[in-house]
Amino acid sequence: MIVVLEGADGSGKTALAEKLRRQMDFGYVHVKTPKPGVDVFAHHFDPIRGVKDRTVVDRLHWSDDVYGAVLRGGPGLTDQEFGFLDGYLASRGGVFVLCSPPLGRVLENIAKAPRSENHDDATVSRVWNEYQRPPRTMLTTLVYDYVKDPEAAQLRHDLALMAMHFAKRGGSSC
Repeated sequence: MIVVLEGADGSGKTALAEKLRRQMDFGYVHVKTPKPGVDVFAHHFDPIRGVKDRTVVDRLHWSDDVYGAVLRGGPGLTDQEFGFLDGYLASRGGVFVLCSPPLGRVLENIAKAPRSENHDDATVSRVWNEYQRPPRTMLTTLVYDYVKDPEAAQLRHDLALMAMHFAKRGGSSC
């Protein structure tokens, strides 16, 4: 199973990744936003190409759609490239987790690191709002709000059930 965490900066992705690593024995891969001029498809595929079971990925191709819409006027991935990444993840029991606490909490969090790239209130608000729109992914998407479930107990339960279901259907061992 590969769990891809998505959400605006300050939405709790890194903290959730640490909980999943510690409590569910997941590996970890962090994918940053690609720099201008970089092959966007390779940027998103190369870090997950050899990923084995039970891995949490901090951001992937959904973030390219969101940050592309807010910062560049559109995504850097074609429909075919996005679909390939979705299919690759689906074949490995991939699931998205949208980290989506209330916008006010996200703004409080980013205020703690105001000099970081894209950490102004307007940009973060636009990104948060863009994540609320339906994504173009075909993967199952779970929504996680650490304000309501600080220990991620319900999310871990749901992920464990999904992993068992994927293993029963002939997927890789989770």
